[in-house]
Formats: sequence, C-alpha cells, structure tokens
Amino acid sequence: MAGARWPALDGVRGIAVLLVVAYHLELPHSPRGGAIGVTMFFSLSGFLITSLLLREADERGSIDLPSFSMRRVLRLVPALT
Repeated sequence: MAGARWPALDGVRGIAVLLVVAYHLELPHSPRGGAIGVTMFFSLSGFLITSLLLREADERGSIDLPSFSMRRVLRLVPALT
C-alpha cells in the first residue's frame, strides 16, 4: 500500500528496542524489566497494524483477513529465516 510507511515512528521503535537491550545488558539506570520498551514496541505495532486494516477497509469497503495475514507472513518470513 502506497504511503503506509510513517518514518517518524522508526525513531520511537528504535527507542523501544534500545530500552529492552539496555535492560538485558544490565546498564545502570535502565528501566526495570524492560517493560517500558516492550510496551512501547507492542503499542506501536498494534497502532500500525490497525492503521493498515482501517486503510484497507476504507479503500475496499471490507477487510480480506486471509490476504492481510498472508501479506504479514510474507513480510516477516525473510527476517525470521
């Protein structure tokens, strides 16, 4: 989908990942449990996925959940392998 990328949110995602890494490296003054970074990351992911679903519903009048799921799988599989 054209225009679905929000570059400004990459920085927020990067901060979330750094908070989790800081916790695992046991850096001084890092957030306890890394929960802040994990919460930020999943909140941002939920927002972006919901945005994609709303855009598809707006453009097509409905959401093709099997196709949507397959697009997510095809996007994630290269990173997982």
